Amino acid sequence: MKYTITLIVPSIIWVILGRIFFGLLAILNGEEPGWFSFDPYNPVYGNGSAWFLLALFYVKIIQWICCHWFSSRYLMYMEILMSCILGYIGINHQMPMQIDEAFAALPFYVSGKYLYPYLRKMIYNNWVLLMGTLCYSLLYFKVVRFWLNPSVNGLYNQVYLTSVLCTILSFALFLRISFIIATPPLRLSARVFQLL
Repeated sequence: MKYTITLIVPSIIWVILGRIFFGLLAILNGEEPGWFSFDPYNPVYGNGSAWFLLALFYVKIIQWICCHWFSSRYLMYMEILMSCILGYIGINHQMPMQIDEAFAALPFYVSGKYLYPYLRKMIYNNWVLLMGTLCYSLLYFKVVRFWLNPSVNGLYNQVYLTSVLCTILSFALFLRISFIIATPPLRLSARVFQLL
């Protein structure tokens, strides 16, 4: 119930606002607004950021199912296995109501859940920094592509698990850079607040 209120309700509001905005733009261009049309394969109606809330809602449901189906002894292994299988299915098959995007996002959610306690160690590990730099360089110079969007968007990737790993390593690189940039101002502001 909590996730319905915090994820689905804002998603619906965001989609309604997007429909009003794009409908008004269509009217201004002399086109049919399409306010009452519904496409189950594109429920966000051009409002791209609303997909995240729906996908996160489905991911929470999948995690709840895993927690109730599997014992705590095997939960981590089953979540990792299910995230890889469902992630691959989400990338390769178009499904209604953003379920494919939820499946594609599941490996990131599960990896974040289990890597979070080790985040600081990962960020300051020089090997992770080196691999993240290499992965991002390959992406930047278009040697490889790490697109993880479902096939509905036309960005099909056959090496899904490699893409997940490379994206996480690239993310670790950006976290390290953000810590380097953000740490001095945060320390300064903490000292200012101590003085006040």
